Amino acid sequence: MILIAEDNEVLRDMLIRQLQRLGYQVIAVPCGGKAVEEVLNNPVNLVLMDVEMPNVDGLEATKRIRQIERSQGRPPVPIIAISAAANKDACLSAGMDDHYEKPILISDLDELISKWRRKAG
Repeated sequence: MILIAEDNEVLRDMLIRQLQRLGYQVIAVPCGGKAVEEVLNNPVNLVLMDVEMPNVDGLEATKRIRQIERSQGRPPVPIIAISAAANKDACLSAGMDDHYEKPILISDLDELISKWRRKAG
């Protein structure tokens, strides 16, 4: 299951459709706070996390997810930043595993998802 955390409704819907066409099961949320909830309550294998979102941004959501994983002894779910403006180093420092710059090319994203799904087992 892939979780998409993206506040832009048009981009979120496009990602859902494209990833479903590629055969992935997808859950999508509009903010980082909801992303944290979904990771806690669903069998998420990978997160595509926008960085700039209202309320809880992607960096803070990632920090919260990593803290919960550590405190509960859960294996870390791969989190990939998807952003047009975010600093890659800031994303990695927050606990994200990789960074992909918008605009999104589905073929590149599919390769990136495949790479992290293989690493996650």
